[in-house]
Amino acid sequence: MSAYDADKLYQLLPAIYRVRDEQTGGQLRALIEVIASQAQVMEEDIARLYDNWFIETCDPWVVPYIGDLLGIRGMRSLASAQFSLRSYVANALAYRQRKGTALVLEQLAHDVTGWPARVVEFFQLLTTSQNINHLRPGNLWVPDLRHADDMELLGGPFESMSHSADVRPVSTGGGRYNIPNIGLFLWRLKSYRLTWVVAYSHGNGRYSFSPIGVDGPLFNKPQTEIEILHLADEPNLPCPLRSRLLFEELEARRSALVQGSTPESVYFGDDPVLEIYLDFSPGPSNPEDLKSLDPEEIIICDLSGWDSPGWTSPQSQKYPKAGDLLFSTKVAVDADLGRLAILSGFQHQQPSRILVSYSYGFSGDMGGGQYDRLRPLLSSEEPLPLSSEALSRADVLIPVSLNGKIKTISDALNDLKPDDPRTIIQIEDNQTYPEDLSIAMDGGDLVIQSANHPDHMRPTLVGNLEVTGGSDAARLVISGLVIAGRIYITGSLAELKIVDCTLVPGRWPAADDGAVFLSQPSIMADASCKKLRIENSITGPLWLHEELADLVVRDSIIASSSPMMEEGFRRAITGREEAKNGPRTTIERSTIFGSVYVKELALASEVIFNHPVSAQRRQSGCIRFSYIPDEGSLTPRRYHCQPDLALANLAREKGIESLDEGEKALVLSVVRPAFTSTRYGDPGYAQLSPYCAPEIRTGGTDGSEMGAFSYLMQPQRESNLRAALNEYLRAGLEAGIFYVT
Repeated sequence: MSAYDADKLYQLLPAIYRVRDEQTGGQLRALIEVIASQAQVMEEDIARLYDNWFIETCDPWVVPYIGDLLGIRGMRSLASAQFSLRSYVANALAYRQRKGTALVLEQLAHDVTGWPARVVEFFQLLTTSQNINHLRPGNLWVPDLRHADDMELLGGPFESMSHSADVRPVSTGGGRYNIPNIGLFLWRLKSYRLTWVVAYSHGNGRYSFSPIGVDGPLFNKPQTEIEILHLADEPNLPCPLRSRLLFEELEARRSALVQGSTPESVYFGDDPVLEIYLDFSPGPSNPEDLKSLDPEEIIICDLSGWDSPGWTSPQSQKYPKAGDLLFSTKVAVDADLGRLAILSGFQHQQPSRILVSYSYGFSGDMGGGQYDRLRPLLSSEEPLPLSSEALSRADVLIPVSLNGKIKTISDALNDLKPDDPRTIIQIEDNQTYPEDLSIAMDGGDLVIQSANHPDHMRPTLVGNLEVTGGSDAARLVISGLVIAGRIYITGSLAELKIVDCTLVPGRWPAADDGAVFLSQPSIMADASCKKLRIENSITGPLWLHEELADLVVRDSIIASSSPMMEEGFRRAITGREEAKNGPRTTIERSTIFGSVYVKELALASEVIFNHPVSAQRRQSGCIRFSYIPDEGSLTPRRYHCQPDLALANLAREKGIESLDEGEKALVLSVVRPAFTSTRYGDPGYAQLSPYCAPEIRTGGTDGSEMGAFSYLMQPQRESNLRAALNEYLRAGLEAGIFYVT
């Protein structure tokens, strides 16, 4: 209890004053409560003053001041980049004690940028004439082609083969192998863990780790480095899992078990990188009651050809010992594609379902995922009730889980009562819910969300949502889900808000006819829906009535079904009918794959439009700090947009009013977005390539990149790293930055 609690202070008054105060209405007590509240504020501030003496416990605003005491200069603030410079300031003295070493440079790169890093001293990979007193047996001019692992690592951060000298400057990324060169390899992608999700069944014993059946590499679950005196290796980094390493470890494990020795484990130790659970029960079992397969029961192989006619799964192998069955292999895993298959000859019947725990790679916290969704969004106007602690007394919480009392979302919707001001349907597991939902909004607010506390969940809904509004005050919020289906909105609805969701764009496997394109939109709404808000989400096309009051898209990716299909299906935002325009639209910090046709573009800020944009009303609205294709776009006034700004700057440098067609074509071919991948399911989906034009990579309002990942502030991170290298790099050495992912 605080020393300045109101009751405690009140008891310090003489009894006669307290008696008279109670007789006269308690004005003195009310005054004491005001004094106590202010005293508590001062008490807490004094306590924080002590905490602010230490970098480990200080408030974020104090970090730059402590850094200033240590002489740290030139660091740009990265408040919205999901990490701080606290660790960089905390380790400053340790850096200076080991100044110039590879260990310090690696830890420095991680602390300054927040990206995992590995340092390579390129002089160790140079082919040189060897001294008899300093032999280097691995430093050979001709590579040994029998070592397939060395060939697979060629050109990357873990390579061991020798190279001839490269005299190009390493600071620009042009050269590498020279005596003064140091390479800083950075991993921009993060590894996201999914636990106990239902593997997608393709039939005939074939499964995908992804619950919607999308191919994608499995990622490592990084192991923490204990101390600074350690160079990061593959197990410590968010790398795609290499099948060769997994194969060799499992083969060595099986051999050790047969021989009766203890196997060595890197990826399949106490915290394995992937786990597989076979469920043979007729109904869904509690995942906690299932036992995962032992690592020795898994084989690693290539499953890329499982769609070929006549393909059969590899044969199960038995490992006997002393007349007894020690173990047998049961499933095959392809880590490069995220596939698994039941082995032929496995004595059990086909499982009713398979649960898996694994990691996938992505650029940041966006769309459906097992990450903390209570963080403040850049554009949120009000907090969402994402945890049970945030519920008010008037809220009604309906928990849903396959092993709970309410097992489907449809059953939860049937329990809705029109008199409840706000009902929250919370899905409390990572299971797949194959059902079409019909939601009748008669009044009040409805929130359909995944649980966020204490565990972050990411359930998958396979089916369509039909929302029928019946009140101009009703609001629907969907948060934290992956939806393999479409949302149809009819009737009166005040607002539909999509937050931290993935409405799967492009294509996914359908159980009846294989992989199919989605020729329909992710969201279709008529004019009775007043407002549609999409925040921190990934969706497919939006087909919205022109008279819908407002569309707001922030920090999101909107992708058309297929950019290669005919014009009608290439639109990302358009009207309900193919020839119509969409509603009044506001887009901020987003990436749009597909053309946009709207009635009015009220604001577009830090947006990458990969296809033409057409606004019917061009007298109002503004586009700022965005990329807009030069050909076919009809927009309101533009401010600091590309490629307009690049064309104007070049004309100004040449001292002419306009460029000729050849010069203009050259600029347009360079100043354009370049992505790591434009296929949903790839780890680098919608991530700007390191080779993208700097006008786009640094074209945001604060010098960050345009597009959906503007909040990551990647240019500022790189700038901070280059500034720090000037202090900690040894004289005569030169460093280059290389992005692995």
